[in-house]
Amino acid sequence: MTTQVLYRLPGKKEYVRLGRGETEPEALSCCRDLDGRRGFVFAPFASDKDTPILMFDADDAETCALPEVERQEFHLQRILSIDEERASYAVDFERFHGRLLTNDFQKLVLSRSSEWIVTGEVAPECLFFRACRAYPNAFVALVKTPDHGIWLMSTPEVLLRMEGKDGYTMALAGTILATKQPVWTDKNREEQRLVGDYIARTIAPFSEKTSIGEPQTVRAANVMHLQTDFRFTMNERMEVAELVEQLHPTPAVCGIPKAEARQFILANEHSPRLYYSGFCGLFDANSQTSLYVSLRCMQMLGNKIRLYAGGGLLRESVMESEWLETEAKMEAMRQLFEK
Repeated sequence: MTTQVLYRLPGKKEYVRLGRGETEPEALSCCRDLDGRRGFVFAPFASDKDTPILMFDADDAETCALPEVERQEFHLQRILSIDEERASYAVDFERFHGRLLTNDFQKLVLSRSSEWIVTGEVAPECLFFRACRAYPNAFVALVKTPDHGIWLMSTPEVLLRMEGKDGYTMALAGTILATKQPVWTDKNREEQRLVGDYIARTIAPFSEKTSIGEPQTVRAANVMHLQTDFRFTMNERMEVAELVEQLHPTPAVCGIPKAEARQFILANEHSPRLYYSGFCGLFDANSQTSLYVSLRCMQMLGNKIRLYAGGGLLRESVMESEWLETEAKMEAMRQLFEK
Protein backbone atom coordinates (compact mmCIF):
# COMPACT_ATOMS: atom_id res chain seq x y z
CA MET A 1 0.00 0.00 0.00
CA THR A 2 1.31 3.44 -0.93
CA THR A 3 0.65 6.60 1.04
CA GLN A 4 -2.14 8.73 -0.41
CA VAL A 5 -4.13 11.78 0.65
CA LEU A 6 -7.08 13.25 -1.25
CA TYR A 7 -9.34 15.98 0.08
CA ARG A 8 -12.14 18.24 -1.10
CA LEU A 9 -13.04 21.46 0.71
CA PRO A 10 -16.74 22.24 1.25
CA GLY A 11 -18.45 23.75 -1.77
CA LYS A 12 -15.52 23.20 -4.14
CA LYS A 13 -15.85 21.48 -7.52
CA GLU A 14 -12.23 20.31 -7.49
CA TYR A 15 -10.30 18.05 -5.15
CA VAL A 16 -6.65 18.10 -4.07
CA ARG A 17 -4.18 15.23 -4.36
CA LEU A 18 -1.07 15.25 -2.19
CA GLY A 19 2.11 13.61 -3.39
CA ARG A 20 2.55 10.29 -5.09
CA GLY A 21 3.37 8.09 -2.13
CA GLU A 22 7.12 8.72 -2.20
CA THR A 23 7.39 10.03 1.38
CA GLU A 24 5.83 8.87 4.61
CA PRO A 25 4.12 11.31 6.99
CA GLU A 26 5.86 12.68 10.06
CA ALA A 27 4.50 11.28 13.34
CA LEU A 28 3.75 13.82 16.10
CA SER A 29 2.83 13.09 19.70
CA CYS A 30 0.56 16.05 20.52
CA CYS A 31 -1.16 19.04 18.90
CA ARG A 32 1.44 21.44 20.27
CA ASP A 33 3.98 19.72 18.01
CA LEU A 34 2.16 21.28 15.04
CA ASP A 35 3.76 24.63 15.95
CA GLY A 36 6.03 25.80 13.12
CA ARG A 37 4.91 23.08 10.72
CA ARG A 38 2.90 23.24 7.52
CA GLY A 39 1.01 20.44 5.82
CA PHE A 40 -2.00 18.14 5.91
CA VAL A 41 -2.64 16.80 9.39
CA PHE A 42 -4.54 13.63 10.32
CA ALA A 43 -5.03 13.30 14.06
CA PRO A 44 -6.68 10.59 16.20
CA PHE A 45 -9.15 11.03 19.04
CA ALA A 46 -6.26 10.43 21.45
CA SER A 47 -2.70 10.09 20.20
CA ASP A 48 -0.34 7.32 21.28
CA LYS A 49 2.54 5.36 19.75
CA ASP A 50 0.18 3.28 17.59
CA THR A 51 -2.07 6.15 16.49
CA PRO A 52 0.09 9.28 16.33
CA ILE A 53 -0.80 12.60 14.76
CA LEU A 54 0.31 12.36 11.12
CA MET A 55 1.66 15.35 9.19
CA PHE A 56 1.82 15.02 5.40
CA ASP A 57 3.86 17.28 3.13
CA ALA A 58 1.48 19.53 1.17
CA ASP A 59 4.05 21.37 -0.96
CA ASP A 60 3.40 19.23 -4.05
CA ALA A 61 -0.40 19.48 -3.91
CA GLU A 62 -2.20 19.00 -7.22
CA THR A 63 -5.71 20.39 -7.81
CA CYS A 64 -7.84 18.11 -9.99
CA ALA A 65 -11.33 18.12 -11.48
CA LEU A 66 -13.76 15.65 -9.97
CA PRO A 67 -14.34 12.79 -12.43
CA GLU A 68 -17.63 11.13 -13.19
CA VAL A 69 -18.00 7.85 -11.34
CA GLU A 70 -19.56 4.84 -13.02
CA ARG A 71 -22.68 3.64 -11.22
CA GLN A 72 -22.03 0.34 -9.52
CA GLU A 73 -23.76 -1.24 -6.56
CA PHE A 74 -22.08 -3.43 -3.97
CA HIS A 75 -23.59 -5.90 -1.55
CA LEU A 76 -22.98 -5.22 2.14
CA GLN A 77 -23.62 -7.66 4.96
CA ARG A 78 -23.20 -6.99 8.67
CA ILE A 79 -20.66 -9.26 10.34
CA LEU A 80 -22.64 -9.16 13.60
CA SER A 81 -26.43 -9.13 13.58
CA ILE A 82 -28.15 -5.87 14.39
CA ASP A 83 -29.39 -7.42 17.64
CA GLU A 84 -25.83 -8.32 18.64
CA GLU A 85 -24.63 -4.79 17.86
CA ARG A 86 -27.50 -3.26 19.81
CA ALA A 87 -26.82 -5.49 22.82
CA SER A 88 -23.16 -4.44 22.85
CA TYR A 89 -24.16 -0.79 22.58
CA ALA A 90 -26.67 -1.20 25.42
CA VAL A 91 -23.89 -2.39 27.75
CA ASP A 92 -21.81 0.69 27.00
CA PHE A 93 -24.85 2.95 27.25
CA GLU A 94 -25.70 1.74 30.75
CA ARG A 95 -22.12 2.25 31.91
CA PHE A 96 -21.92 5.77 30.44
CA HIS A 97 -25.42 6.84 31.44
CA GLY A 98 -24.87 5.66 34.99
CA ARG A 99 -21.97 8.09 35.38
CA LEU A 100 -24.21 10.91 34.16
CA LEU A 101 -26.92 10.01 36.68
CA THR A 102 -24.35 10.21 39.50
CA ASN A 103 -23.24 13.65 38.21
CA ASP A 104 -19.66 12.54 37.54
CA PHE A 105 -20.04 14.07 34.08
CA GLN A 106 -22.29 16.72 32.55
CA LYS A 107 -22.04 15.08 29.14
CA LEU A 108 -20.43 12.00 27.61
CA VAL A 109 -20.20 11.05 23.95
CA LEU A 110 -20.66 7.33 23.33
CA SER A 111 -19.50 5.93 20.00
CA ARG A 112 -19.68 2.53 18.36
CA SER A 113 -18.50 0.82 15.21
CA SER A 114 -20.17 -1.62 12.82
CA GLU A 115 -18.28 -4.04 10.54
CA TRP A 116 -19.60 -5.12 7.15
CA ILE A 117 -18.43 -7.56 4.48
CA VAL A 118 -18.28 -5.99 1.00
CA THR A 119 -19.04 -8.18 -2.02
CA GLY A 120 -17.42 -6.69 -5.12
CA GLU A 121 -14.20 -4.84 -5.88
CA VAL A 122 -14.27 -1.25 -4.68
CA ALA A 123 -11.40 1.24 -4.91
CA PRO A 124 -10.97 3.78 -2.09
CA GLU A 125 -10.70 6.59 -4.66
CA CYS A 126 -14.06 5.59 -6.13
CA LEU A 127 -15.75 5.97 -2.73
CA PHE A 128 -13.98 9.30 -2.21
CA PHE A 129 -15.37 10.62 -5.50
CA ARG A 130 -18.83 9.31 -4.64
CA ALA A 131 -18.71 11.10 -1.28
CA CYS A 132 -17.66 14.34 -2.98
CA ARG A 133 -20.66 14.11 -5.33
CA ALA A 134 -23.12 13.02 -2.64
CA TYR A 135 -22.12 15.59 0.00
CA PRO A 136 -21.05 18.80 -1.76
CA ASN A 137 -21.10 20.91 1.42
CA ALA A 138 -18.98 18.55 3.52
CA PHE A 139 -15.22 18.29 3.93
CA VAL A 140 -14.32 14.96 2.32
CA ALA A 141 -10.95 13.29 2.86
CA LEU A 142 -9.30 9.98 2.02
CA VAL A 143 -6.14 9.11 3.95
CA LYS A 144 -4.17 5.95 3.23
CA THR A 145 -0.86 4.83 4.77
CA PRO A 146 0.80 1.41 5.10
CA ASP A 147 1.00 1.70 8.90
CA HIS A 148 -2.37 3.29 9.73
CA GLY A 149 -4.75 1.96 7.11
CA ILE A 150 -7.37 3.54 4.86
CA TRP A 151 -9.80 6.11 6.21
CA LEU A 152 -12.60 8.00 4.46
CA MET A 153 -14.68 10.77 6.04
CA SER A 154 -17.31 13.25 4.96
CA THR A 155 -17.66 15.68 7.83
CA PRO A 156 -19.81 18.77 8.43
CA GLU A 157 -17.92 20.00 11.51
CA VAL A 158 -15.18 22.63 11.50
CA LEU A 159 -12.65 22.35 14.32
CA LEU A 160 -10.76 25.52 13.37
CA ARG A 161 -10.31 27.76 10.35
CA MET A 162 -7.74 30.53 10.39
CA GLU A 163 -6.85 33.10 7.74
CA GLY A 164 -4.08 35.20 9.17
CA LYS A 165 -5.43 36.30 12.57
CA ASP A 166 -9.10 35.86 11.62
CA GLY A 167 -10.50 32.68 13.14
CA TYR A 168 -13.68 30.61 12.93
CA THR A 169 -15.00 27.58 14.76
CA MET A 170 -18.41 26.12 15.56
CA ALA A 171 -20.45 24.28 18.15
CA LEU A 172 -22.23 21.43 16.36
CA ALA A 173 -24.37 19.22 18.57
CA GLY A 174 -27.84 17.79 18.81
CA THR A 175 -29.08 15.43 16.11
CA ILE A 176 -32.46 14.61 14.56
CA LEU A 177 -33.45 12.95 11.30
CA ALA A 178 -33.71 15.44 8.45
CA THR A 179 -37.21 16.86 8.11
CA LYS A 180 -38.91 19.92 6.62
CA GLN A 181 -40.02 21.16 10.02
CA PRO A 182 -37.38 20.23 12.62
CA VAL A 183 -38.42 20.16 16.27
CA TRP A 184 -35.61 20.32 18.82
CA THR A 185 -36.02 18.74 22.24
CA ASP A 186 -34.75 20.31 25.46
CA LYS A 187 -32.11 17.56 25.56
CA ASN A 188 -30.77 18.56 22.14
CA ARG A 189 -30.71 22.26 23.02
CA GLU A 190 -28.95 21.60 26.31
CA GLU A 191 -26.37 19.38 24.59
CA GLN A 192 -25.64 22.13 22.08
CA ARG A 193 -25.46 24.79 24.82
CA LEU A 194 -22.85 22.77 26.73
CA VAL A 195 -20.66 22.51 23.63
CA GLY A 196 -21.11 26.20 22.82
CA ASP A 197 -20.22 27.31 26.35
CA TYR A 198 -17.07 25.18 26.28
CA ILE A 199 -15.91 26.63 22.97
CA ALA A 200 -16.60 30.19 24.14
CA ARG A 201 -14.51 29.62 27.28
CA THR A 202 -11.73 27.93 25.31
CA ILE A 203 -11.22 30.62 22.67
CA ALA A 204 -11.59 33.56 25.09
CA PRO A 205 -7.91 33.63 26.20
CA PHE A 206 -6.78 33.44 22.54
CA SER A 207 -9.09 36.11 21.18
CA GLU A 208 -8.98 39.89 21.13
CA LYS A 209 -12.55 40.04 19.81
CA THR A 210 -15.20 37.32 19.50
CA SER A 211 -18.58 37.29 17.74
CA ILE A 212 -21.02 34.50 18.64
CA GLY A 213 -23.99 33.72 16.41
CA GLU A 214 -27.39 32.34 17.34
CA PRO A 215 -27.97 28.57 17.13
CA GLN A 216 -29.30 27.52 13.74
CA THR A 217 -30.47 24.29 12.13
CA VAL A 218 -28.12 22.80 9.54
CA ARG A 219 -28.42 19.65 7.47
CA ALA A 220 -25.67 17.05 7.09
CA ALA A 221 -26.67 14.19 4.76
CA ASN A 222 -29.73 12.49 6.28
CA VAL A 223 -29.62 14.22 9.69
CA MET A 224 -29.83 17.75 11.10
CA HIS A 225 -27.78 19.43 13.80
CA LEU A 226 -27.82 22.63 15.82
CA GLN A 227 -24.88 24.89 14.96
CA THR A 228 -23.49 28.03 16.60
CA ASP A 229 -20.78 30.01 14.78
CA PHE A 230 -17.83 31.66 16.53
CA ARG A 231 -15.72 34.29 14.76
CA PHE A 232 -12.73 35.85 16.48
CA THR A 233 -9.47 37.75 16.05
CA MET A 234 -6.44 35.87 17.35
CA ASN A 235 -4.34 37.53 20.03
CA GLU A 236 -0.87 38.26 18.65
CA ARG A 237 0.83 36.52 21.58
CA MET A 238 -1.02 33.20 21.18
CA GLU A 239 -0.15 30.19 19.03
CA VAL A 240 -2.59 28.41 16.71
CA ALA A 241 -1.19 24.99 17.67
CA GLU A 242 -1.98 25.69 21.32
CA LEU A 243 -5.55 26.66 20.43
CA VAL A 244 -5.95 23.37 18.53
CA GLU A 245 -4.65 21.54 21.61
CA GLN A 246 -7.27 23.25 23.77
CA LEU A 247 -10.17 22.75 21.33
CA HIS A 248 -9.57 19.06 20.56
CA PRO A 249 -11.52 17.04 21.40
CA THR A 250 -14.52 19.32 21.84
CA PRO A 251 -17.49 18.16 23.95
CA ALA A 252 -19.27 17.43 20.64
CA VAL A 253 -17.16 14.24 20.41
CA CYS A 254 -15.89 13.83 23.99
CA GLY A 255 -17.61 15.16 27.10
CA ILE A 256 -17.49 17.51 30.08
CA PRO A 257 -15.17 17.71 31.94
CA LYS A 258 -12.92 17.10 28.95
CA ALA A 259 -9.83 15.37 30.36
CA GLU A 260 -11.78 13.02 32.60
CA ALA A 261 -14.31 12.27 29.85
CA ARG A 262 -11.60 11.35 27.35
CA GLN A 263 -9.98 8.93 29.81
CA PHE A 264 -13.36 7.38 30.63
CA ILE A 265 -14.15 6.93 26.93
CA LEU A 266 -10.78 5.32 26.21
CA ALA A 267 -11.25 2.90 29.09
CA ASN A 268 -14.89 1.98 28.53
CA GLU A 269 -15.98 2.01 24.88
CA HIS A 270 -16.22 -1.44 23.27
CA SER A 271 -14.64 -0.22 20.02
CA PRO A 272 -11.41 1.85 19.97
CA ARG A 273 -11.96 5.09 18.07
CA LEU A 274 -8.48 5.33 16.55
CA TYR A 275 -8.74 8.18 13.99
CA TYR A 276 -12.52 8.51 14.22
CA SER A 277 -13.50 11.75 16.04
CA GLY A 278 -9.99 13.10 15.65
CA PHE A 279 -9.41 15.89 13.10
CA CYS A 280 -7.85 16.42 9.70
CA GLY A 281 -7.10 19.15 7.18
CA LEU A 282 -4.53 21.79 6.34
CA PHE A 283 -2.42 23.39 9.05
CA ASP A 284 -0.28 26.49 8.55
CA ALA A 285 -0.09 28.87 11.52
CA ASN A 286 1.37 31.64 9.33
CA SER A 287 -1.20 31.51 6.53
CA GLN A 288 -4.39 29.45 6.23
CA THR A 289 -5.56 26.62 8.46
CA SER A 290 -8.65 24.50 7.73
CA LEU A 291 -9.20 21.68 10.22
CA TYR A 292 -12.31 19.50 10.44
CA VAL A 293 -13.50 16.97 13.02
CA SER A 294 -13.30 13.44 11.56
CA LEU A 295 -16.96 12.43 11.52
CA ARG A 296 -19.09 10.26 9.17
CA CYS A 297 -16.07 8.02 9.16
CA MET A 298 -15.22 4.70 7.45
CA GLN A 299 -12.17 2.49 7.82
CA MET A 300 -11.50 0.19 4.86
CA LEU A 301 -10.08 -3.24 5.72
CA GLY A 302 -9.68 -5.27 2.53
CA ASN A 303 -13.07 -6.82 1.82
CA LYS A 304 -14.49 -5.33 5.02
CA ILE A 305 -15.43 -1.84 6.13
CA ARG A 306 -15.82 -0.49 9.63
CA LEU A 307 -18.29 2.38 10.11
CA TYR A 308 -18.08 4.70 13.12
CA ALA A 309 -20.68 6.93 14.73
CA GLY A 310 -21.44 8.43 18.12
CA GLY A 311 -23.86 10.62 19.99
CA GLY A 312 -23.89 12.90 23.01
CA LEU A 313 -25.44 11.52 26.19
CA LEU A 314 -27.03 13.59 28.95
CA ARG A 315 -29.01 12.49 32.01
CA GLU A 316 -32.19 12.63 29.88
CA SER A 317 -30.87 10.29 27.17
CA VAL A 318 -32.77 7.13 26.22
CA MET A 319 -30.85 4.13 24.90
CA GLU A 320 -33.05 3.28 21.90
CA SER A 321 -33.10 6.89 20.66
CA GLU A 322 -29.32 7.15 20.92
CA TRP A 323 -28.88 3.82 19.13
CA LEU A 324 -31.08 4.96 16.25
CA GLU A 325 -29.05 8.18 16.00
CA THR A 326 -25.83 6.21 15.46
CA GLU A 327 -27.56 4.08 12.81
CA ALA A 328 -28.69 7.23 10.97
CA LYS A 329 -25.19 8.71 11.05
CA MET A 330 -23.61 5.51 9.73
CA GLU A 331 -26.04 5.55 6.83
CA ALA A 332 -24.17 8.51 5.27
CA MET A 333 -21.15 6.28 4.56
CA ARG A 334 -23.02 3.03 3.99
CA GLN A 335 -25.13 4.44 1.20
CA LEU A 336 -22.04 5.37 -0.82
CA PHE A 337 -22.02 1.73 -1.89
CA GLU A 338 -25.40 2.22 -3.57
CA LYS A 339 -24.69 5.41 -5.53
